[in-house]
Amino acid sequence: MDISNSIWRPDFDRQKQFVRAVINRFTVGEENMRIGAVAFADFPRLQFHLNRYYSKRDVKQAIGRMRQHGGIYTFTADAIRYMRKRSFRFENGMRENTTKIGIIITDGRSYDTKATAMEAQKARDEGIHLFAIGVGDKVDQHELDVIASHPTSHYSFMVENFDSLKYIQDLLAEKTCTGMRHARDIGVLFYR
Repeated sequence: MDISNSIWRPDFDRQKQFVRAVINRFTVGEENMRIGAVAFADFPRLQFHLNRYYSKRDVKQAIGRMRQHGGIYTFTADAIRYMRKRSFRFENGMRENTTKIGIIITDGRSYDTKATAMEAQKARDEGIHLFAIGVGDKVDQHELDVIASHPTSHYSFMVENFDSLKYIQDLLAEKTCTGMRHARDIGVLFYR
């Protein structure tokens, strides 16, 4: 979730509601979907690893407990690198033969677009399916498409404001399942 200073408290809460609504559409469990979360502004902050919670209720409660810590910059490349190197590791709950999905939510442009493109490519090269969600008018659609897996029409989303996230929750849940195995490991990056 975006924990930066650019997000008003009600919008931060809307992000949490969106994530909980998407999670609600899945079967969460040790042998089913596992979910981890990393918050981001000036640097990544681990919220919980894939092997921390094995029930939908526990994951949703953990999302609800997330706090907005603030921050000024959008170091998107660092966030993607953190997710790739730390979240998707066997010791942190990733499993073999599962689909790895990264969902990135941003309301701004990254500090270093070239580094962000390189880190997104590395994540995709490691088999992580990246969904990029842009919120508001400060997001660069081209950058979202550079982050997202291909085809970008499947993996890249733009919404007008945080309240509009509710209109894509069903579509996002459906697309994370399309053509993928039953068991999935999902890392959610929430950042500015």
